[in-house]
Amino acid sequence: MRKFVFLFVFLSVSICDLAQAEYYRQNGTKRTVQQNIPVYKQVYQIDNAQYPRYTLGMDVGGGHLSLGKDGDFKYKSIAENEYNLFKPSLGIRFSEKIGAEIFYQQSSEENKNTSLNGNSIDVGVKYAAYGLDFLFYQPIDKQLDILMSLGAAFYDFDIDVAANLLGTNVQDSLQDDAIGMRVGLGFQFNLNQQWAARAMLHYVSITGGTDYVENIMEMSLGLRYSF
Repeated sequence: MRKFVFLFVFLSVSICDLAQAEYYRQNGTKRTVQQNIPVYKQVYQIDNAQYPRYTLGMDVGGGHLSLGKDGDFKYKSIAENEYNLFKPSLGIRFSEKIGAEIFYQQSSEENKNTSLNGNSIDVGVKYAAYGLDFLFYQPIDKQLDILMSLGAAFYDFDIDVAANLLGTNVQDSLQDDAIGMRVGLGFQFNLNQQWAARAMLHYVSITGGTDYVENIMEMSLGLRYSF
């Protein structure tokens, strides 16, 4: 998780530094003072966008899955772990400030091993999600948006348990489904008319359908292509 925290902070600081590189003067509305723009900076200049616009996206990141105290799963503390994830998405931006995305998300399978009363126990967990996020953009300028999201997703958890009990191998699996309510906060830096970079934090509260998973904290970095 630390590497994703570092990447998120680094990208956020970079976004703010690039945004501050724009020079404006206030006279009722913002006007650009600098007229002669170097060629290498022209990629960042964005014309007035026409809406609606459609987007294709890909995010990668990491998450932490917290298991609830209720339920009869005996190895909760073993399965609770950090996970890598990837998330392709398809979206629409209705206006400058409102959009929506449908997405598929898949975590890596993480395994943890422990010993209990002399018995070896290995627990592996992975999950997939299908969901919809509504997006709310707050433009700072043509390049930088503060981004908030509200949404919901259907989560499919797959838990595998392998144990060696007194020399006997025992295997079991558990598949569990649940609905998760999602809230997110982040930044989007618009590189040009088509491409944008995004950094997001998501908190997912599992509201029903499972006794095992309580919440998920996700951190992601990604790109968006608009057309």
